[in-house]
Amino acid sequence: MAKILNKDPALYQKERDTFIQELQHFHETRGTPSRKTPKINGQEIDLYLLYHLVTTRGGWLKVNSRNEWDTVLENFRVPKNCVNSSVALKQIYLRYLDRYEKVHYLGEVGERANDDDEDNRHRRWSARALHSVPLTYNYSQHIVNESSRDYNCLSTDLYKPSEYDRLALSLASPLPNEQDFAINVCTLLSNEGKHTLRIDRHPRLLTFLLAHAAVYNHGSTRDLFVESYSRVRGHSTTHFWPDVLENLELRPLMDESRFVKRLEPDDDDVMQKREVEVAGDGEVVECGSGERAGLKFEPEDLELFCLGRTLGTQDYIGQRVLQIATILRNLTFVEENVPVMAQNSTFLRFVLLCCGSKWNSLHQMGFDMLSNISSEVLLREPYMNYIFNVVNKGLESQDRFIVLSCVETLNKLGQNERNEEVLLRCLEDKVYERICSFLSLHDIMLLVHTLECLYSLSSLGERSCNSIVRVHGALDTIVSLITVEAQSYGPRACILMRVVETVSGGGMVGHTSQPTTSQPTTAPPSTMTATMPALPLPTPAVARPVAATPTPTTPHRVIVAPTPNPQQATQQVAQENEQFALAWLRATFEQNSGSRIEQGELYKQYINSCAKIGRRGVIAPLHFPRCVRSVFGSNIGPKAGPAGDTLQYYEGIQVRGKPSPAPTPPPPPASPILKAQLSAPTPTKKETKSKSSDVSHPHLSQALQGGSSPPPATPPTGG
Repeated sequence: MAKILNKDPALYQKERDTFIQELQHFHETRGTPSRKTPKINGQEIDLYLLYHLVTTRGGWLKVNSRNEWDTVLENFRVPKNCVNSSVALKQIYLRYLDRYEKVHYLGEVGERANDDDEDNRHRRWSARALHSVPLTYNYSQHIVNESSRDYNCLSTDLYKPSEYDRLALSLASPLPNEQDFAINVCTLLSNEGKHTLRIDRHPRLLTFLLAHAAVYNHGSTRDLFVESYSRVRGHSTTHFWPDVLENLELRPLMDESRFVKRLEPDDDDVMQKREVEVAGDGEVVECGSGERAGLKFEPEDLELFCLGRTLGTQDYIGQRVLQIATILRNLTFVEENVPVMAQNSTFLRFVLLCCGSKWNSLHQMGFDMLSNISSEVLLREPYMNYIFNVVNKGLESQDRFIVLSCVETLNKLGQNERNEEVLLRCLEDKVYERICSFLSLHDIMLLVHTLECLYSLSSLGERSCNSIVRVHGALDTIVSLITVEAQSYGPRACILMRVVETVSGGGMVGHTSQPTTSQPTTAPPSTMTATMPALPLPTPAVARPVAATPTPTTPHRVIVAPTPNPQQATQQVAQENEQFALAWLRATFEQNSGSRIEQGELYKQYINSCAKIGRRGVIAPLHFPRCVRSVFGSNIGPKAGPAGDTLQYYEGIQVRGKPSPAPTPPPPPASPILKAQLSAPTPTKKETKSKSSDVSHPHLSQALQGGSSPPPATPPTGG
């Protein structure tokens, strides 16, 4: 550089340092500091040399008018093949040296040099304009409004950004940590009630999640994820579904090439294919999951030699598929996700594969997902036959859960009007016979689902109604169910259900609190005396006259206890909770003038104590300070802490050194009738025994006969 100006290197370096320091001070005073040395193609540009070369040629205006920037560039170590290097050099001069030149070389006043009016020759290249350029790319310049797109016949189906874009990219990333993190996020979002994962906002999320479960929508997706799992993680996803699939008729669902929409080939392609001749006689042999390396295993060999996949956590791919199935099952309970998931062919394949598998709880999740989305599923090729296969085999299963799911699936499929023709054509008579056979089972939940399914199928038309009527005894059974009460099936029929009887005609039936006395009546000798205990049913207890035998009997008195209404029961529970809280405070804490305890910590100890003893009724945090003040006085707080501390403290109490045991009240009886009977006065007269042979209600008799042991009869008391 010194040779270009014919100066001594030491003198040149000294002048250069002085110039750079003065230039930095000049820009700092004008609010345009430069912290980095400008570079072109990685080579630093000597601003001192650039300034001298331009000013010796008359300044920026003359150099620019004569277009001598290429000549100036030759004095710098910039490669000749660097594109637009002369333009970059001009921009560097404008950014760093233009205003300095106007003040120190042209002698302009500082205020005028900073003028940005229309006459300023460098207005568009001013430092202020350069700093106003955004640091991000201006994507809005590519946005064309919809009216212009329609006018110019452009596509209006554009990509819409979503908040799940990064999550989808993490799922498709080959990095294991990114994949695991994204799947964990999906697990949390699928369980979240407020911020649930919305598949409709980013449908490709469903494609990527299914790809992690080894169910692909395209061959390219298979290649990507097989490469990721086999090479990066060291686990193969190829053999999972062949190993766990129990229903072999569903094996074609594993091949995504069968379900890809193919374009019709051109005539030229067809002619070229016809000209190709294949020499030789070959035979294609499909190798199943147990037929590898020329071996053929029988079904009993799998158990004998412990072949197949394990069911524990050692199976990495199995646990990953189970995790994906859990996420998707949770998402099917969200109404907004059901239409998108039901129309996704890859998801339908995954659901059917889960239904036909036998590994862990995959089949349960599969039937759950199938029943959840069946209201939006359209029965069409190529999935229609597989859906009917799963439903028909599920109805013949001995598993109650599978039968319930299949009945519910048929019910929801029949509610879709677009499936009516397919159901009428494809449902066989044995399906109607199997469904009608469930009407005679003592299972209330299955009975309700069956009636709903028959109602849905009977709405399809005349053909389905005729199929139901042709089932032997179906019509008689349905008619007889009109007069059947749920209590008549007994407690064994209420699996995961609770029978609640509602009284029509308004509010609850009132109960009298006065004891009523029933007079004995004379009956024929064939009638036996029956006195039944009060059952925990929601129906009101009524005092009935008791039929007497010819033997001498004593009139007895039946005490009908009042049944508390819901408001009284709620008040009673609140009082019990408050009494327990007061007793716990007295047993756990004591007064001490020099101590204090944080409000949240005290309530946390109270909650932990209730959890240890299994107590569910607790005082709300807003009402708990009132209990503390009622025990230790109104001056205890809670009070604000020192300055800067936002917590509240109770002052004057501390934890006892040896806390006394808190009184644990016995749990109240679950039935208000039973509670009233326990609190009834003890009878004073002797009890008389009587044999029970008949009851007033036939369904109650049936329920008692169906039980394991009849309840003991309550002997009448003499009045």
